[in-house]
Amino acid sequence: MDLNGTDCRLFFDEIRYWPKHATQRPEFKRLSVKAVLAKAKTMNEPEPAQATLNKHRQRLSVFFNWLVKNSHMKANPLAGVLNHKKDDAEEETGRSFTQQELDAVFEPAKFQEWAKDYPHRWWVPQLGLYSGARVNELSQLYVADVEMVNGIPGYHINKRFLGQKLKNKASKRFVPLAQPLVDAGFLAYVEDVKTAGHDRLFPHLPNNDGKGFGKQMSKQFCAYIKERGVAEDGMGMHAFRHLLATRLDRAGVSESTIGKITGHKSPNATLPKFYIDTPTLQERVTVLAKFQSDVQLLTYQSGQFDASLKEAHELPAKWKADKEKRDRQPKRVSPQTR
Repeated sequence: MDLNGTDCRLFFDEIRYWPKHATQRPEFKRLSVKAVLAKAKTMNEPEPAQATLNKHRQRLSVFFNWLVKNSHMKANPLAGVLNHKKDDAEEETGRSFTQQELDAVFEPAKFQEWAKDYPHRWWVPQLGLYSGARVNELSQLYVADVEMVNGIPGYHINKRFLGQKLKNKASKRFVPLAQPLVDAGFLAYVEDVKTAGHDRLFPHLPNNDGKGFGKQMSKQFCAYIKERGVAEDGMGMHAFRHLLATRLDRAGVSESTIGKITGHKSPNATLPKFYIDTPTLQERVTVLAKFQSDVQLLTYQSGQFDASLKEAHELPAKWKADKEKRDRQPKRVSPQTR
């Protein structure tokens, strides 16, 4: 088999035009691959997400490696082809929630029904609403990250503990707890997690692939908001980030001050090794008080997740067993990449 990097680049240049769900759509039925691509180009079909293209590349590379291993090829032609970095949906895509969408997401009966069995569903969206923090930053929190600094409750976003990651240096910060979250009982939940004997604040969220604890949370939240009518591609937890920044900007808060809460990069920022920035802490509390979500949060009742937290102690062993089972299974190559 004679393939090289140029062939692979041509393939990825074309696959960008491959229409979504092509094999299920009647307008592409019985067409060859070339004919499908030609038709899709005339229809201005949206390009696949970069994450999807990277997934195709990974699967194709697995197939090429198998061919090399079995002496059907001398080398993997994808080895010199750039693997584009996955788009950061938290930063680069989507928009803010509208107030109508926000009302739908936090409609009390629907939100309670969705979140009643899992504390991460209950708290991560509410924390995101009042902090603009990234989904992985919130999903990876440990109990020890929640602290009182100068009499102000809040949580550290850092990488002090196993599995924690930071997007960049500006991400390291202490986020004051907005008063609505205090009133909704977040600190009572933290005490319940301590009592249950967990180190992590949301022990139901796994990190089996090492890419962060937020992956499952993100998928669950996206599925939920679609049910609530927010079905636009690219909408998810990051919409809280846009929402907070937009409303604080409209309230006259400076970009640099907003960045101290959300962890956005500041071109002239000099960050200490452990970022709390105590002199501006009260300023951040005051700024967060300017954010008005215009939704009523549900009040947490102490002990409401006791059964769920107890069951969560069994999850690490289950995740380990599931991972070992997956690792033993042979890699499957998608028919689209053959």
